[in-house]
Amino acid sequence: MADTRHFTTGPAPGERIWIDQPGALERAKREAPTAEVRFHAIDLIEKGYTVIPGCVPPRDREAAFTGFRSWCERRSEAVSKQRAERGGLPRIVNLHVDVPELLPLFSNNERALAVQDFCFRYRTSAYTSLFYETGSEQGLHRDVPYFRTEPENFFFGMWVALEDVDLDNGTLLIVPGSHRLQSADAHALGAARRRRGLDIPPICGELWNEYQTSVQERCRQASLSARPLQVSAGDTVVWHPLAFHGGKSISDPGRTRMSIVFHTTPEGVPVYQGDVFFDGNAAPSRTAPYDYKSTSGRFFVSYEEAYFS
Repeated sequence: MADTRHFTTGPAPGERIWIDQPGALERAKREAPTAEVRFHAIDLIEKGYTVIPGCVPPRDREAAFTGFRSWCERRSEAVSKQRAERGGLPRIVNLHVDVPELLPLFSNNERALAVQDFCFRYRTSAYTSLFYETGSEQGLHRDVPYFRTEPENFFFGMWVALEDVDLDNGTLLIVPGSHRLQSADAHALGAARRRRGLDIPPICGELWNEYQTSVQERCRQASLSARPLQVSAGDTVVWHPLAFHGGKSISDPGRTRMSIVFHTTPEGVPVYQGDVFFDGNAAPSRTAPYDYKSTSGRFFVSYEEAYFS
C-alpha cells in the first residue's frame, strides 16, 4: 500500500450517472468494452443488481479466512465479549483496514470492477466495508440515506460471498426493478421534521424508517417482491444505490455465511449521510475530506481501525 492522497476530479456538479438516463440500454449495448460487461451493465439498468459468478479465486478466499481468524485471535477478548453478549459476531465495519488479506477481494476483483468502472464512467474506489460472519437478517432498505454521494447516486454495493449462500444460512434479498420506483420526497420528510423543531442528524432512525416504509409501499403498489439470491463462494453481487435489498432470516443458526460488502464510489467522490440526504437546503462540498491508500492500483479510503456495529 502507498500513496495517501486527495482527489479533486470526478463527476461534474449535478451530473447523473448515465445508467439512470434515457437511452441507457442502447448505450450499454453500443459502448460496453466486452460482452460480459455489457451483460452485467444491462442487468443493473433493468433489474438494479447483477450477479457476477466466480470473481474471487479460492486462494483469495482462503487468505481472507486466515486473516479473519488471525484478527479474531488478536482481538480475542473483544470477540469473546461480542459472542457472549450477542450470540455471535455482529457486522464489522472497515475490517479491511485491520486485515489486509481482505483487500484483494476488492482490488483484484477485476471483472466486478470492470462493470462498475463502465457504469460509473470513472475509476472505482472503496469507501467503506462491512464484514459478516453470518447473514445480516436486515430488513429491506435502500442504502442512499447513509451513502448520499455528491453528485447523487454515484455509489454501488459490491458484495462478495466467501461461502456458498443458500436459503438456510441467510441469503441476500433484493427486489428486482425497485431502483426505478419513486419514493417519498426525502427533502419533504426532512422539512416536516424541522417544522417540529427537530434537527436532522447524520443518522436518524425516524427519517430512515419513514423513507424505507415509503419504498416498501411503492414496491407493494407495483407488485414487486423480494427474491433470495442463492450464490456460490467467490461470486460477487453489485447493486444499484436505489435497489431495495436486505437479508433473509437464518434457518440454520449453526452455519456461517461469511461475506464482505464494499461500498464503492468513483475515486474522490464524497459521501454524506442523512443530514444531507434529507435536507433540501444542504450544500455539500464536492471535495472528499478523507485520505486514500492504494493497493494493486485501486484506491480505498483510509481509516484508523475496524469496529463492531
